[in-house]
Amino acid sequence: MSVFELADARGRRGTMTARQILDDAERNIPQQFADQPELRDKLLKQIGTVYDRMTEDAPLAMILEVRGAVRLHSTRDPNQRAAPQALLHAGDRLSLGADAQVQLVILSDWHKERLRPGTEATVRRKCCEPPTRSASGTTTP
Repeated sequence: MSVFELADARGRRGTMTARQILDDAERNIPQQFADQPELRDKLLKQIGTVYDRMTEDAPLAMILEVRGAVRLHSTRDPNQRAAPQALLHAGDRLSLGADAQVQLVILSDWHKERLRPGTEATVRRKCCEPPTRSASGTTTP
């Protein structure tokens, strides 16, 4: 179904939120534009931009469990500590020591993630991602 067909005057699909419409579009665009990779990538990037704007002030994850050496690098509060029930925002980074155990819940879909000891992870909309390494060997969150 096209994102433009979602405005059903008879309400057959019921009321949909902007997030549900974006989720549907994000799920369907890769198949609908499989033969047009540039357009597909541009559309997905635009959806990501909209999501970023929608969630810029909203927490994306919450720490459920934390043990061992864990450091939180918060984008909002440099004094925030990694503790159960701490809310995490986009770009927040967790540095885990070799003895660390951390479990998070991602608030967009309520799935839980356990982070690996001895790693770093950056909070994103759908998950916590390890930092990426560029070809030059530098690390970016």
